[in-house]
Amino acid sequence: MSSNLNKLFALTVLIFFAALLVTSTLAQTRIAVLYSGYTEKSDINNSPKVIEQITLWELFLMQEKIPYSVIYDRDLESGIVDDFDILILPSVYNISSEELKSMKEFLNSGNSILSVGSKLNIDGNDLTNEFESMNELFGINCKEFTSEETSFIQYLNFNPAFVGANRDDGVLQISTRHKPLICYPQKSEITSLGFIKTNKEDDLQTSMIYGMKEKGKFVWTGFNPDDVIGGKSDTAEFKNLIINSINWLDKKPDVWLSNFPEGKNSATIILIENNINLEPELIEKLNHEGIDPYLIISPSQKISKNILNEFKAENIILDLSDVIIDADGLRQKFADEVMKINNQLGINIKIVLAKESLIKDKSILSTLNDIGVTIFLVHENNAGLPTVIDNQYLLLPYSSDDQENILRGGLNFITYKPLLLCDKNPEDDFLIKISKAKSSETWITNLDELKNWRLTRNKISLTLNPVLENSATLIISNKSSQEITGLNIILNWKDKIIINELAINSGNEIIDYSLSPTGEINLLIDKIGARQEKRINLLFDKK
Repeated sequence: MSSNLNKLFALTVLIFFAALLVTSTLAQTRIAVLYSGYTEKSDINNSPKVIEQITLWELFLMQEKIPYSVIYDRDLESGIVDDFDILILPSVYNISSEELKSMKEFLNSGNSILSVGSKLNIDGNDLTNEFESMNELFGINCKEFTSEETSFIQYLNFNPAFVGANRDDGVLQISTRHKPLICYPQKSEITSLGFIKTNKEDDLQTSMIYGMKEKGKFVWTGFNPDDVIGGKSDTAEFKNLIINSINWLDKKPDVWLSNFPEGKNSATIILIENNINLEPELIEKLNHEGIDPYLIISPSQKISKNILNEFKAENIILDLSDVIIDADGLRQKFADEVMKINNQLGINIKIVLAKESLIKDKSILSTLNDIGVTIFLVHENNAGLPTVIDNQYLLLPYSSDDQENILRGGLNFITYKPLLLCDKNPEDDFLIKISKAKSSETWITNLDELKNWRLTRNKISLTLNPVLENSATLIISNKSSQEITGLNIILNWKDKIIINELAINSGNEIIDYSLSPTGEINLLIDKIGARQEKRINLLFDKK
C-alpha cells in the first residue's frame, strides 16, 4: 500500500512540473536546497512531509536543467556564504537559531534566498511569537490567511522581471488547504508580486513579495507549489514565476524592457457606459483635461446625438456580450450587429466587447477584422496585460468593477456608470479615481497608442555583451518601421557594481538612469530610430 502511494505521489509531482518546459540560463549559478531535519521531526499540524517537498523540487530543477545541491541543517549552521549564490527554502517550518544567524549572514553578504511556503519558526520555541524569524530575516510581518473562503485569487503584479513569454492571464488560484501566509508590504525596498482578492476581501494583502535585505535579494511566497490548483494555466503560471524568480535572484547581470513606456507601472483607459442619465458636461470636462474617454454602447440602446457628438468615432465600443447567437450563425451574427450600428450611427466601429469564449475563436476575429474591428475587450475579473494576436488584433482583459486596481499593475480601466434614482454622486467618485491615476505611476492612454506600443515593443531586442573588468555594452535593436520614444530598460546588477562610479553613455549622449527600491538600474532611452541599433556603454567599478 505504501509503495503504491509513493508511486502515485511521484506521478503527481511529475505531472505538476511537466506542464511547461523553459530553457534555463543558470548554468553558472550555485543553488542550495535545504533539507530541513528540524521540520521533519516537528509535530506541527499540517506540516508538509519534507521528503515529498524535496522530491518535488529536485524533479523541478532537474527538468529545468538547473544545477543544484541539497544541503542539510548542519551545512547551513556551519555557514554557506562562500559556497552558494541562492538558497531555496522549500516549506521549511522549523529552523535552529544557528540557521537563522547563517541565513542573515548569507543575505548580508549579497547572496539571495527563495522562500516558498516556509514559516521558519525557531525549533523548540513556543508559537507566541510565530513568524518573528520571518520578520528578522526578511523584514516582513506575516500571518496566516484566515478568510472563510476555501481558496483565494492572487493577481500577479506585472513587473517585467517576473513576466515571461508563457504568462497566461496573470491570475493564480491557490488552495488554502494549508492556510497560506500573507503580509502587507510596507517598506520601500519590498514590492508585491501580486495582490489577493476574495469574495469578501479586496485590499493590498499579498502572498508573494520580492525585495532587498541588506546587500541580498529575496523572493517570498506564503504557499507551497502543491497548493496551486486550477489546472494547467495555474501550474504554468506559478512555475514560470519560480523560474523568473531564480533568474532575478541570480548574480549575473540581465536586462529587460518595461511593460509600458517611460517605466510606467500600469496603463489606464477611461470609459463611460451609456444610458439616459449620461450628461454631455462630464465628457466636456474630461476633454478639457486632455482625456479622450471611450463610450460603451449596446445594440439595443438608444444614444442621443448630443452624447455621440462628444466622442470621437474611433472611441465608440460596441458591447456584444449579451448577443444571443446560435452555433450556425456565430460569425455572421457578430458582423451583422456591427454593420447595423455602423449604418445607424454613420461610423465605423473598430472596438468590440464580448465574452472570452467567443473572442478566442480566431474565425470570429478574422470576420470582424474584415469589417474594420481590430481591438477586442474581453470580460475578466482582474487587471491584466494586453496581448497582440497575429500582429494585427489587440486583445485586452476588461473589468468594469469599481475597484482601485492602479497599484496592481497591468492594464486598468476606470469606468463611469451613470446611475438612475441614486442618492450617491458617481461622477465625483469617477473623477477622484482619475485624479488618483494621474498622480500615480500609470500611463493614462488610449487603445490605439496601447496597441502601437505592444506591436513595437515586440520588435525590440536587448543584448548585453559579455562584461569586461570595468565595462559592458548594451545593444538595443529596433526592428519596427517607426521611431520609438520613452523606452525604460531595466538592468539587474546594482549589487555588484559601485553605483557612484557608474557612467552610462551612447557616443556623446549621456544616458539618464535611476535606481529602483529593489535594486534594478532603470535606463531611460529618449528615442531609437526606425530599424536602427543603439549601443549603450556602461563604465563602472566592481564591488
